[in-house]
Amino acid sequence: MAGGRKGLRLHLDAAAELQTSVAFYRDHGGDELADRLKREVADVLTTIRSDPERFPFVRELQGVQRARLRRFPFSILYVNNPGRLWVVAVAHGSRRPGYWQERL
Repeated sequence: MAGGRKGLRLHLDAAAELQTSVAFYRDHGGDELADRLKREVADVLTTIRSDPERFPFVRELQGVQRARLRRFPFSILYVNNPGRLWVVAVAHGSRRPGYWQERL
């Protein structure tokens, strides 16, 4: 968005998914691994805010874009609304595909 960044809001379930995933990585890989996940998500969210058109659209769902994390098997799915970016899911790449669609 020219002239500044849009606001970004996470669906409550997307925020819960992120918290659950961070806890999982903390329990199974330690604090450093959990912190790396949090940093990567934060970096991707910053990129989405600064350049929301950068990431591809999900073919089957009009208006939904997908930003994949590089080091973790997650995607951030979001909608670029006129006034705000709406993150609908922080979805694991191989668990229950499309479960988050009811949030749209």
